[in-house]
Amino acid sequence: MTEEFVRCFYFTLSKNKKKAVKRLVKKGIQKSVAVGLLSAGRCSYPEALMISKIIDKFRGIEIFSYTEKPQSVCFSAMIDDEKIVYIYPQYRLIKPLYLNTKGRKQQDYWHIDLAIELHIVNSTNDDSAIIAIWGMEYDGHPQHFNESSIRNSHLRDLTINTEYDINIMHITEEIWKDKPQLVHANLSRFIERRYQDVKKISFDDLKNRQINLTKLPTLDLIRMSDGSVKATHWLTNAK
Repeated sequence: MTEEFVRCFYFTLSKNKKKAVKRLVKKGIQKSVAVGLLSAGRCSYPEALMISKIIDKFRGIEIFSYTEKPQSVCFSAMIDDEKIVYIYPQYRLIKPLYLNTKGRKQQDYWHIDLAIELHIVNSTNDDSAIIAIWGMEYDGHPQHFNESSIRNSHLRDLTINTEYDINIMHITEEIWKDKPQLVHANLSRFIERRYQDVKKISFDDLKNRQINLTKLPTLDLIRMSDGSVKATHWLTNAK
């Protein structure tokens, strides 16, 4: 799967992003990781480098799944034999209907620059349950700091935490440059605390927690011109 993924996605990258892939590979980053990160939205070289360093703490990173249209990828990795993580560049979340763009006929979505799902594996059947999600936004562009962007970001973060129980860490270029150890410590302690929180909870009870029940639908509801509602696969509607 990894070779097929790299072959499909690498050739869709711009000339500059292909150069960025080569720069990342020279720094010891897996080509599949470099391609996956740079193919996600408007991910820049500095952002891809930072994310690759953050997820380097996990072992056995590999492609878990991907789609070609629109381009999206999920990596899997291990903490230990009973703890796995799924790593999503540009993690997709449903935007509540009351915040949808006025007059828009189909569902709006938010995308988080990086989300890491923490899972516990049931050794009897290899099923897994999500126990928590660590979210991260890279604020590396000046536009992130204008007044309207900050207001929108605060509203989005509050809503995402309310609806999905995901706290989003905002990491600036300066934070990553001057204090990268704080970012690593934040993720490490998040992992340690969240697994400790569920240590005595049965697997069945974990599966029934809200975080496992709030799954993204594969269908979008689109309002037609006559007022009716039509269900269609979200990949069909993506541009």
